[in-house]
Amino acid sequence: MFRLRSRISVSLRDEDCLAVQSNVGRRILFGGIALLLFVSFIVGVDLERDFADGMVAGTIFNFSITAVCTVVAGWNSIVLFDRSRGRVEFIRKLFGIRLGSSSLELGEIRAVVLRGLRFLRESEQPQPGMLNQRFRGYVERRNVYYKLHLETAETFHFVEDSTDLTDLEAAAQGIADFLGVTYRREEI
Repeated sequence: MFRLRSRISVSLRDEDCLAVQSNVGRRILFGGIALLLFVSFIVGVDLERDFADGMVAGTIFNFSITAVCTVVAGWNSIVLFDRSRGRVEFIRKLFGIRLGSSSLELGEIRAVVLRGLRFLRESEQPQPGMLNQRFRGYVERRNVYYKLHLETAETFHFVEDSTDLTDLEAAAQGIADFLGVTYRREEI
């Protein structure tokens, strides 16, 4: 089953390899939107009349949105935790083409840390009566920006970020359990 709300998916490829990567369902959704935008442009444009009348701004906007959706569909950020090789590999791909990678020894990881940064203090949040309850609930849920890190002796290594705590917390706990290290949350 695809969870489109989540930006990441955590999967156990085999007993010694855990993968954290961009959600395939979400990438398919953005690819479908890009395809729909492109097809609608091809079907809806009259090449002789539309470009002669100077309707270029709408065309540029359409292609910009289509390009953004296409890049989101093609981008895949993968973090592989491989116990058999004793390494964590950070891989970045665009349409299956490897753009870059880096690695880290599993033995260097001391903890999995979920760090949160609060945007609005309690006193700065919307007061009752100013907004409807549904919007207030949304502001409360999205008020903290979280980053998932792997802690080593020298530094933190970034894995993923989100304003959705449940997604990152489940991923962080799964990674910590797989590696056999501690998991903790911090407020910055």
